[in-house]
Amino acid sequence: MKKYLLVLVLFLISVTKISFGQDEEPIYNEYIKNFKKDYFTLEMLFQAVADFQPERTIIGNNGFSVSNMRLRMFGNLDKNFSYFFQASFIISPLLLDAIVRYKFSNAFMLSAGQFKAPFSKEFLTYAANIDFVNRAQATVILSPRREIGFQLSGKFVDDLLEYRAGIFNGNGPNEIFNDNNSFLYVGRIAMTLQTENSKYEIGLNAGYSTDSNGSIFAKSFVGKRIFLGADFRAQVQNFLLSTEIIINKLDGTIDSVQSKSEPYGYQITLGYKPLSKHQFLLRYDNLSPDGIISDSDFYIIGYNYWPTQATELQVNYIIDSEQTEFKYHWLLINLQISI
Repeated sequence: MKKYLLVLVLFLISVTKISFGQDEEPIYNEYIKNFKKDYFTLEMLFQAVADFQPERTIIGNNGFSVSNMRLRMFGNLDKNFSYFFQASFIISPLLLDAIVRYKFSNAFMLSAGQFKAPFSKEFLTYAANIDFVNRAQATVILSPRREIGFQLSGKFVDDLLEYRAGIFNGNGPNEIFNDNNSFLYVGRIAMTLQTENSKYEIGLNAGYSTDSNGSIFAKSFVGKRIFLGADFRAQVQNFLLSTEIIINKLDGTIDSVQSKSEPYGYQITLGYKPLSKHQFLLRYDNLSPDGIISDSDFYIIGYNYWPTQATELQVNYIIDSEQTEFKYHWLLINLQISI
């Protein structure tokens, strides 16, 4: 691990030299001019990740991976219609999102197709813009997923208040038909306060489903499931405070065993941006599965660096609270292009 850290330090020294160069980005500006129109915008996300742990306890092996390769197309059409399509080229099926929207007014917009159920600030944040290499454990495991269905959304009071409410099949993405006669109901309400040097966001999330072929912690689940969550994010000048908690209430069978359980998880994140292109982060990431599997708690030290408007380097150093020895420390490095 020490040699990995030495290589990392040398790598950071070399790449950060870019920040002392010129800020002009003529190629990026030309791309914006040609591919970001009101009626058609084309975007790409590429992420390459390095993953190292001296004595492996995390699923997988030391090495390198292409974690994301996506294309997005979206735009506005005549008479208040709009569209959004997103595909991934490292998973099968390729389709992530396919949405058609109709905007009645700023307060009422109808969306139909496949997209993220409106739950959790971090889950709804685009993969290119999340604070760390990976989302928090609870966000990944305890949130509803991409679903096929309908959603009504809107904003009020000069965009101060926002709501989203949807009804979905409830059996995940790329499943053309519902697997039972029940639905997943999900809603989110959020408030955003913004001044010249600060931004505050608070959100409340809730959902309900009856699953006949669901899953939780890689185990089969059949029964009723309630999703609850709350999130808060404050950015004041160069400082960041973010927290989110997600709770599931399960009443059914897990791997054919009757169970009433309440798994939950939360994260608390602190951040500081000493320079416009550099950010340091610290996160506590908790997952408490209520006995379904073992608890999992991580301390994560993060560093984000933006050499250009289209590129980002993320470094995460992760320590398991139950296995703090150096040989169990985990290093993730993500290099991405997002245009």
